[in-house]
Amino acid sequence: MNFHSSTELARLLSSNTMLLTALNLMFASTLLLLLCFSLKAGSRSWTNSRTQHLISVHAVLALGILPLFMLLPEARSGSFVLPAMISLEVYASNSAALATPQNWEYWAVALYVVPCLLLLGRLAIGLHVLRAVKTGHAQTTPDFLNDQTDRIRTKLFIRREVDLQLICALPSPASFGLIRPRVLLPAQAVDWSHEVLEDVLHHELQHIRRLDWLTTVLAYAVVCVYWMNPLAWILLRQLREETEAACDEAVVCTGRDSSTYASSLLNVARSCRDARRKPHALLQPMLDRSTLQSRIVQLLEEDAMKKIRNTGGFRRTTALLSIGTLTLLTGFSSLQMVSAQTSDARAKYDDFRPLVSVEPQYPTQAANEGIEGWVQVSFTVNSAGEVDADSIEIVDAEPADIFNRSARAATAQFRFTPPTVDGRAVSVPGVQYVFRYFMTEESENKWNEEQNLRKQQSQ
Repeated sequence: MNFHSSTELARLLSSNTMLLTALNLMFASTLLLLLCFSLKAGSRSWTNSRTQHLISVHAVLALGILPLFMLLPEARSGSFVLPAMISLEVYASNSAALATPQNWEYWAVALYVVPCLLLLGRLAIGLHVLRAVKTGHAQTTPDFLNDQTDRIRTKLFIRREVDLQLICALPSPASFGLIRPRVLLPAQAVDWSHEVLEDVLHHELQHIRRLDWLTTVLAYAVVCVYWMNPLAWILLRQLREETEAACDEAVVCTGRDSSTYASSLLNVARSCRDARRKPHALLQPMLDRSTLQSRIVQLLEEDAMKKIRNTGGFRRTTALLSIGTLTLLTGFSSLQMVSAQTSDARAKYDDFRPLVSVEPQYPTQAANEGIEGWVQVSFTVNSAGEVDADSIEIVDAEPADIFNRSARAATAQFRFTPPTVDGRAVSVPGVQYVFRYFMTEESENKWNEEQNLRKQQSQ
């Protein structure tokens, strides 16, 4: 990135707090998700799906709370803010010379906000559609199914009432809802064996007991906010897969034979294979064609079964993850990934101002060819108020190498009031100046009008 583009980026970020916050959230969320995936990958060999799902849930909660921690760091007294990983600075006295219209800033913000609102709107529509599921294509539920559901619900200590519905052409058993949850079964479920129905109902009621539907909706909402981060979509997919595997493990942990339960999954898949409709995105479907094979293999592997039945220390793991998540969020709130500030190099010095400004000589070749342009220079003012000739650097120029020598010669003749800080003479590095070269007064007036207009827009 050349100095011109970095200066423009710094000016843009310093004047647009929303865009700067969005960049910081993107960096912070990416770092948090990478830590989550690393933790899951490192612990996969000795943890079960229930623990993997717990890590994903904590990542979702951390992403949801992250904006509050990063937007309100100043609300905590005595907070220490770490230096930014990417820091840009632009001098206010010279930024107007290279300013560009800010219209695209609003387009950049809209590029993020509009898809986010559309995704959140889609989520709201999906929730509304689920409310109407009970009225669509539902059949009368036999009493034996209701009795079997109530018996398993009581066994799992679920106090909420659960509605059971039979739906025609349903591609998979599913469940959804929080206060009055529902379990949906395909219409052909009445022909399933008692053992298959037991496994299916047990699986879906485990979803309800664990509040998996609430976790799924929350994860969708979080991904809508972080839609530009592909890692967030990966987390959502993994969360759904781990949710199903965790419920499989929960059924097996009740004493169900793993091979018999795997056989039930296959029988349900065969029974529902003719259904052409895809499950609703916010439903918790029992069957996922892409992961069914891996779930069955996991149920039949001896080593995997040892991890499944190893349920000790779950509360301790939950507590440790909660403490670790809060610690990470506190750290992120003190860490700015990107910062930009607009400052004046003269502001921190006592009465530091230019005394002599020399007009540069227009190069003969450029004048003969009608070339116009500008040069931005950077230099150091010593304690005597003179420009250190060895410090003069060409920061940027348009066109390149045409006006550089003329700008250097003029800069070397500048004079300033001797810079001091608290009465002590000091040197001032990084002072910047822009020379403009125009052939006609009309060109110069046009340039000045454009810069004044852009300066007004930036304010």
